Amino acid sequence: MRLLELTLDAGERERAARFRFESDRRAYVVAHGVRRIALGDFLGVDPVSLVLIKKSNGKPVLSWPSAREVFFSHAHTRDLIAFALTSASPVGIDVECGAQCDPDFELLEPYVVLPEAGERAEELAMDPAAQFFFYWTALEAFWKAAGRGLSPENPRIHCTKSDAEIFEITLEGDLEDCRRLPCASVSRIQAPEGCMISLAKHYPQELSKQADPADAGSPSGIGMCRKKDEFFLRTKHHQHGSFVNIVSV
Repeated sequence: MRLLELTLDAGERERAARFRFESDRRAYVVAHGVRRIALGDFLGVDPVSLVLIKKSNGKPVLSWPSAREVFFSHAHTRDLIAFALTSASPVGIDVECGAQCDPDFELLEPYVVLPEAGERAEELAMDPAAQFFFYWTALEAFWKAAGRGLSPENPRIHCTKSDAEIFEITLEGDLEDCRRLPCASVSRIQAPEGCMISLAKHYPQELSKQADPADAGSPSGIGMCRKKDEFFLRTKHHQHGSFVNIVSV
């Protein structure tokens, strides 16, 4: 813990010190320390020298070094830390841990176009509580990758299992709209019992020539893409591709 704390900048240390419970402080330090160490290893720089800032939407971005494009995401609970890093395309990761509960799928309705219960059971082979947490983490991971917070103003997502056994995300909209093409994939990452981890990876995007550049950050800009080669399915060394770290605390 001490070594991880030493990688944090002044703002991160101050934030960690404000947590009331030690378990929350510990999770914060591990999550942000792991993020710095992984980014430093990937970029070949001292983790302490990294400069991370938050955009207006709260998304953390790397301010220095800035010469190389890198996409990353991390999530944590009191019990689990997950971090994803890639140079390929925007990525988002989300984790949830908790005891079995009675799932309330109505909470998802403003955000997700859900399949019928029988289809959910067939696609996921999980109990209802685990199904709920899969859709919730997939939703959070997708909008993290998109650089937007979770909001009912965003278009709802479809999360559908393809013939290739991949869960693909499309955005709700008119069938003639290119937003109906898959714009991301979602993977379930192996997690400790009682926890769920979902990793969202956006397909490379090509905005239509008619699209207004000012809309590039809008929900429609996110989805205006066409499916490319499924590069994310190919195994690569982490220096040139992506990797996921899962750390138990």
